[in-house]
Amino acid sequence: MNPVGMEGVMIGYAEPFPRIPEGPPAIMVGVAQLDPSFPRAADRVIMIAEAATMPTVCLRFRFEEHPKIRALMEACADIQRQAVDYALENGKTATFTLIKALYPSLRDQHPDLHSVWVQSAVRAGAAVVHSFRNRQRKGKTQLQKPEIRRPFVYVRRDLLRIEWDGETLTLTFPLSPHDPDPIVLTFRPHHKYRRLLDEWKAGRAKMGEPTLTAHSLSIPLKFPDPIPYEPEGVIGIDSHEGNLTAFVTSTSE
Repeated sequence: MNPVGMEGVMIGYAEPFPRIPEGPPAIMVGVAQLDPSFPRAADRVIMIAEAATMPTVCLRFRFEEHPKIRALMEACADIQRQAVDYALENGKTATFTLIKALYPSLRDQHPDLHSVWVQSAVRAGAAVVHSFRNRQRKGKTQLQKPEIRRPFVYVRRDLLRIEWDGETLTLTFPLSPHDPDPIVLTFRPHHKYRRLLDEWKAGRAKMGEPTLTAHSLSIPLKFPDPIPYEPEGVIGIDSHEGNLTAFVTSTSE
C-alpha cells in the first residue's frame, strides 16, 4: 500500500480514496487498512474529514516596474505618511475626520491626482495607525511611530474596470479624472486562480476592494458562507478481530 493524502483529509497509509467532489462541505466516512509496517497495523481506523471551504480568498498578482504606478505610489506614500503624522499628532484616527482635515491641502499638493486616490491614500494611513495602536496595546512594538516600509493604497471599484475572459485578467484604472492613457495591467492566472475568477464571473462570489503596491495587486474574493451539511443519519461502526459491525440509525439496521 502506498501513502496517499488529500486536501482537507487526514493523511495516512491507506488505500486511495475517491476524489472529494467540488461544492459545499461534505462529510466523508471511510475505512483504511494501515500498512503492516505501521504501529498497530492490525487495527482499522475511521477517517472523518470535512472538505473545508474559504469564505474569503485573496488573489495576489505581481508585475514588473511600471512608471505610472511608480509615480502614483510615490504620491500615495507621501499622502499616507502625512495622514499618519496628523493622526498621531492630533489624536484623530477616524477616516472621515482625517479626510476632512487633510483633503484641501493634499489636493493643492497633488492637483493632477484623481480625488479618489487622495481619499484612498488617507484611508490607508488611517489603517496603518489603527494597526499600529493595536500592536502597541498588545505590547508587540516599542516604537512611538509606525514605519511604512511598503506603501499601499486601496483601489476603489468605481475607478477600476475588470475584464476576465477565462484566460486573461485585465485591469484598467486612471490616475487623473480624464486620463487619456490609463494604467492597464494584464495577467494570465494559474489554474487555481482561474477557477476562483470563473466563480466570480458566474456571480457566485463578490470582489472586494483591491490593494495596490508598487509591484503587486491583491484582489479579495468573498464567497457566501457555506451551508452546513446535515446528514440524513449516522452510521455506527464497531470493529472486532474477525468482523466489522455497522448500525444505520435511519433504518435501524
